Parts: sequence; C-alpha cells; structure tokens
Amino acid sequence: MDIVTVEVERNANTKIVIEVPEYEVAVLEAIHGEEQIHERDRKKSDAAFDPEAAYMILEGRYGGTFGDNGDAILKSVYRDARALARQYKADKKAA
Repeated sequence: MDIVTVEVERNANTKIVIEVPEYEVAVLEAIHGEEQIHERDRKKSDAAFDPEAAYMILEGRYGGTFGDNGDAILKSVYRDARALARQYKADKKAA
C-alpha cells in the first residue's frame, strides 16, 4: 500500500497538506472536487491492506462530517468494505 502526500485546496487562501493511504484520495476528491486535490509525493508502506479496518477508519473520519452528507459521500465512492477491496485490487492491477 502507498501513502500519498496530497495538497487539498479548500479555497483560494487555504491549502492543507496531508498524508493519506492511497485509497483515501478518491474520498477527498469526492468531497473537495478532483481539481482541488494535488498529489505531491507517494511512498511505499509496509502496512498490509485490510479492507474492513480501512473502511471502518473512513467511516469514522468522514461518516459523521459534512452534516448528513459525509456518509453519503463515502458511500458514493465505496459502498462498503467489499467495494473498497475490489477497487483497491483493480487499481493495483492497472498500475
């Protein structure tokens, strides 16, 4: 699994640089817009990919945010842990 450093351009005056697992970039793009997310760096991680744990973390991070929209945004990207696992595997094959 890769860890990606991204710059999130929240508005003209606010840019935030964060490190996230590669599968989380799609959620950030759904929230902020693809054009507002800029990949700055990518590092290999020794951490194993566990889709159940990863989805639980995403639910905790985004499920209760953005009013009632956080859960809907997350589910529009990854319906559940199985969908996350399928997309992760497909992205790895394409890379």
